[in-house]
Amino acid sequence: MSADEYIKEVASRLRADGAEVTTERVGDLTTLVGYRTQFRLRWMGMRLNLFTIVGTVPLVTVAGLERFTNDAIKYAISQKGRFHPLQKGIAVIPVLVGERVESGAAAFATDTFVRPYGAMGWPTTVDLTSRHVYSHEGRVYLGGIYASWLRQQTAIALPDPITA
Repeated sequence: MSADEYIKEVASRLRADGAEVTTERVGDLTTLVGYRTQFRLRWMGMRLNLFTIVGTVPLVTVAGLERFTNDAIKYAISQKGRFHPLQKGIAVIPVLVGERVESGAAAFATDTFVRPYGAMGWPTTVDLTSRHVYSHEGRVYLGGIYASWLRQQTAIALPDPITA
């Protein structure tokens, strides 16, 4: 499966899940952006804005995934205004799709939950060669109330490349 085919599948899945899907410039990449909101009482009545931001690179590195995660969070915050923590939460699933993923980048994705003030990032990467999606697997302490929902959203939007 090519990166373009994978992106088309992700766009289709995001739309089917109720997301608005656009193409935007995030950092130095042209990306697919899926946006939707979710409200749950068990989140203390908070409305969460979810951005799934998908970019492609030939090789996913730790530095590249970390930079893309930060760029994606900045983009999401810019879309929701400067006073976003007072209004609603922001969750970002930044996804780098690559022909190859360095083992360090896969470890970064499975071990890291980025939590700047008023937002959260769930870094994810897709290895088209090994046909595997890497995303957070550990326990989340700060922001853990959203962890199962973020895992569910990642599974909905990002199939393993072998099944797409």
